[in-house]
Amino acid sequence: MRTFLAILLVTVITGVILNFVVDNPRFDNIYEEIDHAIKTDNRNLAEKLFVKELPNRLLDLDFNYRYVVNHFEIPEETRIRKNTYSYRDDTSISNYYARLSTSTDSVERDLGLYCLGLCRYSKGDYVDATESFRLVNNRNLKYLNNSIGNLFKAWNEEKAIPYYEKEIALSGNVYGAVSNLSSIFIKRRDLVRFEALMANPKAGKYISLSKQREFYYLNGQLFSYVKMLWKTFVRSIDRYGFIGALLIAIIWLFYLRFIDVFEREKWYDIAIVFTAGAAFTYFSYPLYDMFNLVFSFDLNGGWLNDLLYCIFGIGLIEEIIKFIPFVLFLAFSKSVNEPIDYVIYACVSAIGFSFTENIMYFQDDSYHIMHGRALASVVGHMCDSAIVAYGFIVGRYRTKLPTFICVIGGLLLASFVHGIYDFWLLNDTVNDFSIFSIVVLISSVIIWNSIKNNALNNSPFFDDSKRLESQSISQYLFIALSIVFVFEYFVISVNYGPSTGNKLLLKSILSGTFLMIFMVGRLAQFKLKFGVWNRIKIWDSSK
Repeated sequence: MRTFLAILLVTVITGVILNFVVDNPRFDNIYEEIDHAIKTDNRNLAEKLFVKELPNRLLDLDFNYRYVVNHFEIPEETRIRKNTYSYRDDTSISNYYARLSTSTDSVERDLGLYCLGLCRYSKGDYVDATESFRLVNNRNLKYLNNSIGNLFKAWNEEKAIPYYEKEIALSGNVYGAVSNLSSIFIKRRDLVRFEALMANPKAGKYISLSKQREFYYLNGQLFSYVKMLWKTFVRSIDRYGFIGALLIAIIWLFYLRFIDVFEREKWYDIAIVFTAGAAFTYFSYPLYDMFNLVFSFDLNGGWLNDLLYCIFGIGLIEEIIKFIPFVLFLAFSKSVNEPIDYVIYACVSAIGFSFTENIMYFQDDSYHIMHGRALASVVGHMCDSAIVAYGFIVGRYRTKLPTFICVIGGLLLASFVHGIYDFWLLNDTVNDFSIFSIVVLISSVIIWNSIKNNALNNSPFFDDSKRLESQSISQYLFIALSIVFVFEYFVISVNYGPSTGNKLLLKSILSGTFLMIFMVGRLAQFKLKFGVWNRIKIWDSSK
């Protein structure tokens, strides 16, 4: 209770200081205010700002375009409280542009027709969208040709290409058209036209690093491919994001060392594996590109395809990449001399992998996900790697089966668990049931607990006098993970103002409290008895 009160006091003091010292942002124009709302994950506030300003921007095509795009980024259904939902109102925006489309003023009518078509396209009404776009009188209207290209792209990419090229030639929505064209050329392996697009002075600078990387992969230009990977890393570095990623990594590294109670590993060895895990993360890109570009295996919206892709195109790749630093350390070091060491170093590699991942995720408009990554993603990576490590443990300490077979089995099982977790989040068909990803995570933590206990029970250095204090570890985890929440709050408040920080802190607490309590309680549980192999649990209904 005292720990909770201390954390609460620190949070309140931090909040008071931030609210007095840091000023809320002042905006010079409506665009800055809207950008602020979008960056702080408040699409509904952005919608209100758009609607308020709309009468003053009647013929501002850019403003109206952004209004429509923002509107359809708002979820169709939002849960407010138990059994209470709010629903996105698509009727008002459609009716507004339908009225404009009947105007006698040609500019106003074209804007209304285009935006009405964009609304219909965003809702999946492609036939009506096509009709709206067809009625636009000004065929050089900005955004129009790119949107027509998007209609064609789904069923006839070749017909879409001239519309994208026209959008670029008109200096309209160049970014959107280039993004679409580069995707088509890479998908079709049309490297000649892609290279011409890169050489186009209007278009080249808008080609994303990822598409350039894929081009160099297909073209066999290894040096340029590596250069793109380096650029991706450099551009992803954000000072607050880096600190947040490092903070989360340190928290879980200390936790791993705490539970290694009988013969603690050296920080020097842990640092080597962590660094290797962080560096090897970038080796996953060639494997992603091989699956996507060579085998044409990628997410496509189909539930079976996406399930298989999440397991093999994401899960298997990432588990292999996390596995390599661990195996290399195993091969060249004599530090691994008890079952728990396999788990420790496999998880250290996973934390290194997560560290690099988090750096890429934690950029200026994504600070609010720090607590989620600390509670879910990093823990998920650790649990999956522990399953692979358990293959070594079973092979060397538990069964007569070849260790190689046990490790391959663990790797495949970890890939399956990893993929199932991602599937509920990435596939649009099942996205409404994303709660199952949390179920998978909870199950993974229960499995982790069984693995950890069995590994410690069978340590050759087992000593009954050395006891793990569950209360001390749970206290540590509660304090450490609370610091992540406070740091996230601090970063958001400094960058976007304390008012935004206050709102997102409350949102983070509401969304993360259950998971945090579960993690603190579960990861601090130990049932140690020398020589005992308990059955691996995947669920514990009693808790």
